[in-house]
Amino acid sequence: MKIFKFFPLACAALMMCACSSDDPGEGKGNPNVAGEAQYLAVNIVNVGTTPTRAEVYENGTDAENRISKVRFYFFHDDGSPYVLVNTTETTTDGDVNWLEQIPPISTTSPTPAGQGTVDKVTQAVLVIQGKSAAAPATMVAVINPETLNDNATLNINGTVTLSELRDSKFDTQFYKLDAAGTTNEDFVMTNSVYREGGNTICPTLVSGHLEESDTEAKANPVNIYVERVAAKVSAKVDNTTIPTGFTTNPWALGDGTNWATDKYGMEVGTFGTSTKIYAVIEGWGVADENSKAMLEKQIDATWTDATLGITTWNTADYHRSFWETMKPAVGADIYTKANHSFNQYTNKIATDFSNITYTLPNTTQSAVSDVYNGNNLTKFLVAATLRYKDGTTWKNANICRYRGIEYMGGEARLKEVVAATYNKYYTKNTTGGYEPLAASDIKFEYDRSVANTAAKEVADCQMVPTLVDAHKEYYTKTVSSTGTTYSLVTNNDDVVKDIEMYPADIRENGKTYYYVPIRHLGAAKTDPAYYGVVRNHYYQVNLQSLKGFGSSVYNPDREIKPVIPEEVTSYLAAKINVLQWRVVSQDVNLGK
Repeated sequence: MKIFKFFPLACAALMMCACSSDDPGEGKGNPNVAGEAQYLAVNIVNVGTTPTRAEVYENGTDAENRISKVRFYFFHDDGSPYVLVNTTETTTDGDVNWLEQIPPISTTSPTPAGQGTVDKVTQAVLVIQGKSAAAPATMVAVINPETLNDNATLNINGTVTLSELRDSKFDTQFYKLDAAGTTNEDFVMTNSVYREGGNTICPTLVSGHLEESDTEAKANPVNIYVERVAAKVSAKVDNTTIPTGFTTNPWALGDGTNWATDKYGMEVGTFGTSTKIYAVIEGWGVADENSKAMLEKQIDATWTDATLGITTWNTADYHRSFWETMKPAVGADIYTKANHSFNQYTNKIATDFSNITYTLPNTTQSAVSDVYNGNNLTKFLVAATLRYKDGTTWKNANICRYRGIEYMGGEARLKEVVAATYNKYYTKNTTGGYEPLAASDIKFEYDRSVANTAAKEVADCQMVPTLVDAHKEYYTKTVSSTGTTYSLVTNNDDVVKDIEMYPADIRENGKTYYYVPIRHLGAAKTDPAYYGVVRNHYYQVNLQSLKGFGSSVYNPDREIKPVIPEEVTSYLAAKINVLQWRVVSQDVNLGK
């Protein structure tokens, strides 16, 4: 019969956590005799402030550090399940190789003080009784497993192997919201993965720590270093640093007439010869983020500081590594793109940019040549409204671009432009007369291919002009010495193909966006780790400037798939810091 007890001493907070494998202790290391219980003391360790190194770390909040439940999985040396005799958990499938406990919440710091990278520790004593006469070899801890209530592997009633557990993939954010739906909490954490002594450390070694009493076990605990699966992102307007190319800081809070008093804006360009255009920040977030992740970090034994561009990419003394691959040991990439609408980005904005967002790991294993288009990098995205002053009145700048020319007036104006461009086509009016195409004959659509294969590719944010009624009768006009004749177009597809030749950029109501990939720790743009998002890192973005009119937004409820059309000029300047959480910094100017 299996007995399972915890004797909590202090509960953990976690930060940018590190995990390590334990060295065998000086305990008796007695084999676990079938039918007899042995004790295992466990310290769940979260990485804290790193005072001896130049890297920046930051402690997690109480909500980010919250530990509601811990599940311990036990394995043999070969990764097969170490079956426990358990009378506490009831299962439909019988055998299990895991124990669960709900620890108390505490903010007690570790003793003795000054343990360097350790922030806080959760301590417990497990009473283990197995079916096998051999002792368990390794252990993996999953913090807050109920957050992943949609995962088949964690919800299994029977046993799981080490590889099944580590390679589990999840469609989840790895945290949940509180009852009010406002605070992120119960972040999933699991063993930190890193390299030590030429070996990849994943599960924690149990050997040498099994004792015959809880007192002996507490004197010889095993340390499990854990890290959050999610990454953290924050942003702020840097209104103190003068960006490159500026003589003063370009940002200004609104005065209530130009834009709201709690929103930042800056001049980003000129429309026509003299109309100054300003971009007002409405919100921010991440784009092209990964919507899947693996329970444990996957790393490559062949990586070096030089190949990744990170100094150092792995620190065994801190029980952590600073890069990961999106490819599991078996199978294809697990990247699945997730994006959001303009309106979803604008629902959280304030002077201090106080909102935080969390995202899942997303890395690439080679340098990216085009960071704006055609890649799966996670991006920092700013949603904005373009504004201008018309006399004494501030208005939204509905700037559009069609066939290389910019217009003001949004969709309505651009329909007139397209109709005038194709005035060689006529329709019959109600009195039998012929009239050239009118704005009412034109509409704009997303997701249409340009009919002319020689034309430029249509970007996701662009609209393709087409006919409201493709089955209507259309005519062409011929003028000669004998008079004017109108000839029926025998194949309306020719008219459609002609009109759909050139896509348009429509910033309806001045809506636009700017973006830049999230920066990681690589030193040079040619390094694979120059861009990327790694679990348990805190990316702090300092937005320094915007330039240009950004990428167009026609429908604010439509999902934005970040792209910069060939004719659009836009820039983003920002600084991203990765922090205990580990902090990464990036200065960016958004626009081209």
